[in-house]
Amino acid sequence: MQRNAVDLFANNPYIKEQDYERNLGTSIIMGAPAYGGQTTLGGIYDSAVNKFDKKLSLQGLAGSAIKGAVAGGLAGMFTDALGAVVGMPDPLRRSVANTVGFAKAMTTILA
Repeated sequence: MQRNAVDLFANNPYIKEQDYERNLGTSIIMGAPAYGGQTTLGGIYDSAVNKFDKKLSLQGLAGSAIKGAVAGGLAGMFTDALGAVVGMPDPLRRSVANTVGFAKAMTTILA
């Protein structure tokens, strides 16, 4: 799953032009723990919460309750979008993953 998820960011014609979003999305996926060589959506969610929490701290959002809620919400959207596409059959996944719609959804969440 990890390789397929990273490929979504590396091969999409729009995302690969967006260095920040591509690198953040890839770092979330690669930062997820792997068990027995497998990465789970739960691990990706946890990694995303950590990355978004740090990102919000750098942007000056104080208040851990608010920051935690926002980080959790963004992580949930990221994981839901990623999980929906990765879970598709291979030909459909490649087709959807290369659309501008998928790219805009992901870059909006990551921006």
